Amino acid sequence: PDCAPARPPDPALDGLPLLATANVLAFEPGRKIVLRRPLDLAEDLFVLHHTVGGHAVSKVDPNQHGLPVLPMTFSLEIMAEVATCLSPGLKAIGIENVRLFSWLAFDEDELASFEATARLLPEPPADPKATVQVAIEIHVLGGAANRTSGRSPTGQGVVLLAPDYPPAPPRSAFPLTDEHPCRIPVEVLYRNLFHGPLFQGVVSSGRSGVEGLEGEVAVQPRERLFRSQASPRFLMDPVTLDIGMHPISAWHLEFEDQSGRVLLPIEVGKIEIFGDQLAPGTTLVSQSTFHGGTYRSFSHSVDLVRPDGRVWSRMRGLTFWRFYVPFAEVNFFGPKDEYFISDVWDIGLAAAPHPACCIRLDTPPDQKQKTMRIVTSKVALAPVEMAAYR
Repeated sequence: PDCAPARPPDPALDGLPLLATANVLAFEPGRKIVLRRPLDLAEDLFVLHHTVGGHAVSKVDPNQHGLPVLPMTFSLEIMAEVATCLSPGLKAIGIENVRLFSWLAFDEDELASFEATARLLPEPPADPKATVQVAIEIHVLGGAANRTSGRSPTGQGVVLLAPDYPPAPPRSAFPLTDEHPCRIPVEVLYRNLFHGPLFQGVVSSGRSGVEGLEGEVAVQPRERLFRSQASPRFLMDPVTLDIGMHPISAWHLEFEDQSGRVLLPIEVGKIEIFGDQLAPGTTLVSQSTFHGGTYRSFSHSVDLVRPDGRVWSRMRGLTFWRFYVPFAEVNFFGPKDEYFISDVWDIGLAAAPHPACCIRLDTPPDQKQKTMRIVTSKVALAPVEMAAYR
């Protein structure tokens, strides 16, 4: 065989939060590694705070939620962790050419897994700050909301490694045209996102303008992210990176036209990291710049700036896919007893044995896609109805 199974001796997988429960399928030291890990709702508690469709969708059943989906930033963390298995002792200082082709969804009824393959690239990195580059592909196996064949990757990227983090650059000037205090309060922002308390780290929406928004975010506690890990040591702190993008949504919510404002990240040109994960409670400035959009996408960049005025992380070429699902007056992610995703259907029920009316969900095309149908079912159906739907 071209790849003999073995367990990488250093670093131990137990020290890598997202690989602690992984199985090594193949390993060639310094060349290639293949790992498989379950997407386990009982272990990965954080994903119950990242549910497309809403975190708390029912006041009858407080445990009902939208579809749990692995955050894009956790895919980046997987890539970083797998890459370091091939180059022990080096630090993940960045990832480039990230593409996400579909999400990694968790399923209560059918256990899914991801499989990650890393290959050391022979050519030197174009970035002079890096000494090694590793190509990563992630495949998803199983789950009703996933591609079950595993043949096409759900995500890919190239991880940049170096003996140490490069010096943190100073924050850039952030002038804004038509500058004003952001009109979206933090509580309104999170009523329009699908993130639960573990991901709610925006402190202030800050100042807004034509070019983007500068807000303040805080590093959140990490002890409740996994069932078996009280103090996970991330390589790229995916929760903080995710929270750092939330002010982008506040900027978009200032527009009157909310059609196509449901956004999910699909690409990152390059992300750079300039230091270890920060202590919970540390406040960062999030500088989010808008670079243009189309009918189907928006492009931004985000810098997260430490209290000392130095950049902790930098994301460039951050592209979001636009979904056209009920929003605006409806708010697809909002509480379903306040925002209704259907309309009264007047079909005449004079002969009904009891006073009754009908309502109808007239689904737009984007909501008829397989994965969005599952999202809609999870936020609209009671458990017995969901069982019949499945």
